[in-house]
Amino acid sequence: MATNGTMSNSYAARSARAHAGGGPSSGSSVASSVTMASHQQPSAARPHSVASVGAVQASNTEAQQAQLLTDATRRVQEHAYYMRQAMDSDDLPVVLDRAAHMLGELSDQHHAPQPQGGVGPPASASKKKPVLNPKNYYELHMRALDEMPNLEEYMISVTSNAGAPPSASSSKPTHTMVSLYEAVQYFPRAVPRLYLQICAGSALVRSGEVFPRTILADLIGAVKCVQSPLRGLFLRHYLLQAFRDKLPDVVLPPLEDDTDHPVEQLISLPEDGPTEGNPSLIGMGIVMDDPDKKKKKKAHEEAKKKGTVVDAYNFVLSNFIEMNKLWVRIQHMPGEGKSRENRKRREKERNELRILVGTNLVRLSQLEGVTCEIYGKTILPQIIEQIIACRDALAQAYLTDCIIQVFPDEFHVETLSTFLTICPKLREKVNIRTILQSMMDRLTNYYADELLLDGDEQKEVKDAIPVDVFDQFDNCVRSVYKTRGDHMPSREVVRLQTAVLNFSLKCYPGNMEQMNNCLAICE
Repeated sequence: MATNGTMSNSYAARSARAHAGGGPSSGSSVASSVTMASHQQPSAARPHSVASVGAVQASNTEAQQAQLLTDATRRVQEHAYYMRQAMDSDDLPVVLDRAAHMLGELSDQHHAPQPQGGVGPPASASKKKPVLNPKNYYELHMRALDEMPNLEEYMISVTSNAGAPPSASSSKPTHTMVSLYEAVQYFPRAVPRLYLQICAGSALVRSGEVFPRTILADLIGAVKCVQSPLRGLFLRHYLLQAFRDKLPDVVLPPLEDDTDHPVEQLISLPEDGPTEGNPSLIGMGIVMDDPDKKKKKKAHEEAKKKGTVVDAYNFVLSNFIEMNKLWVRIQHMPGEGKSRENRKRREKERNELRILVGTNLVRLSQLEGVTCEIYGKTILPQIIEQIIACRDALAQAYLTDCIIQVFPDEFHVETLSTFLTICPKLREKVNIRTILQSMMDRLTNYYADELLLDGDEQKEVKDAIPVDVFDQFDNCVRSVYKTRGDHMPSREVVRLQTAVLNFSLKCYPGNMEQMNNCLAICE
């Protein structure tokens, strides 16, 4: 309000009054009312007045958001109703058109091109139209996505008789899923076009006309065009959900290479005459190519074209990295200002959306073809690199906890040293004790549960928790102390050493050297 008052005598305000017809501007009237109020009221009452105005603005914002959500939901329901009617009448163009309009509610409705050749500031600069906040956008997104399974089933039903010969009584043309997948890409607006493309791509994989590997590569590149943090985050979440049961999860064994065999196995000098079935190779003893080996190689190449677990985890990792970037960028979205209350509210909204990013890690942990070796050499290093690069305390704390919770205990035992390298590189606002405590609890429970086994299995479990695990935690804690220095409170140091000491007592009872190390740091 004070800003409007200071701008009342500026050129922009005079220009606005001239375009409005020469009448008094709202900025000057607001400024004069604020000036009169400041003369009439004592200075002690000003904070109370500002607080009251803030409360009124907050209530107006909530009411405005509720109205925006109600209107958008009504339009989604209206388009969904007509879309279902078109499905019943088997009118494919109308179905796709209504679906595009329904999904168009998830895009920016107020992003219109500016008039060219006009005089004065654009209309959007004078009054900025409100948009849905992340919480309400999530509700609208879920309401629209409730209709997507029906649309996918309809696409499959339309193309199911494409291979059948046309009958004389049927005058309607048949479609293939490939042609339908290409047709939905001609819609002009990006967000509804990509939702329809993902839906058609999911149906195309189900139809078997195209291998999953091709569609995954196509879609992961197409969704990059949406860089709006909120819309891009939910679009990629739908992409992951649509293909959660269609990811290739096949592990291809390595083919035997002829170069691995010694020369004597390929060329020998027979003593009993020519090689059977090869009279031209008399005296040479050349071993011909094994036909079974050729068949295995051909089957290997065909399976690789369809897609393997490598394509699956590369797809999910790429989606995870981009979703994390979009999630972090939500805090920098233009809004109601950069006041302390607005920052807290935006951080709360981001915290509510964290599960969308964590779903990628959950899907990675569900891939049966991901072994401990693949996890340690490929997946975990990429996740750690992204966590460090984002430089966001909320994202770092949440994603490290996701790693601990979603992946198996055996993976943590084998890759503990790699995981602990991330702790000294986290932001100071991240609670290292919580992260290490969670990892210690996972390993302690794994050790306690598996000790119930008998015989050789119990010995294998004891060997799985080697003595150097304590040294790894101890070295990690010392690195954190060295990195943070005096910025780490003394009470947090004591709590962290207490957690390490409890881990030693549970996994290595009676080890006095480890206990002395923990107590010495607290002195």
